[in-house]
Amino acid sequence: MDRPPWAPDEVDIAAPGVARVYDYYLGGSHNVESDRTFGQRVLDPYPALPAVLRENRGFLRRVVRRVAAAGVDQFLDLGSGIPTVGNVHEMARAATPGARVVYVDHDPVAITHSRELLAGDPRTYMLAADFLDPDRVLAEAVARGGLDLDRPVAVLALSCCTSCRTPDVPPTSWPGTSGGSPRAATWPSATVGRTASPTRSRDSAATRGSGR
Repeated sequence: MDRPPWAPDEVDIAAPGVARVYDYYLGGSHNVESDRTFGQRVLDPYPALPAVLRENRGFLRRVVRRVAAAGVDQFLDLGSGIPTVGNVHEMARAATPGARVVYVDHDPVAITHSRELLAGDPRTYMLAADFLDPDRVLAEAVARGGLDLDRPVAVLALSCCTSCRTPDVPPTSWPGTSGGSPRAATWPSATVGRTASPTRSRDSAATRGSGR
């Protein structure tokens, strides 16, 4: 298998990576043959999965554009995967050119790919951390990513809430961010069913009632 120029040498591209498979479903270009083969197998039992993920990404775009247009220029993207198709920093900067974005993920493949893609952009940072440890995430987002917690920070948790140990408490409910910090989170409803990764779904009534 030929290694594409964007894939770091230390990443095993013979094995599928969750973040790259997600990119494949979104119609992106940062995926390889092993990801596409695995992704196609998953579609046999779950044919609607790409449509669900693309709708979720569309919601992310709308949130970022609206928040950036309102003047917020700091973003914390939890469980970000690889920032390729419709990424937060490009959408935010379309409205606010100086926007600063900290991406957070704990998947080593996503982290390595992301750092390669974001190299040379001083206003983005890929933070290797578990978003379920908010104290550490916020501390490093300030120290390494340059976020200013005295000003509003948009906290985005799009889909990663399926990994929460306590589904009724979204990871966006963090006390460390300033007042006026916008927060957005999504969960799959019980009607979506299972995906390729273990998840916790919520019924539609609970999801509608959990908005921040």
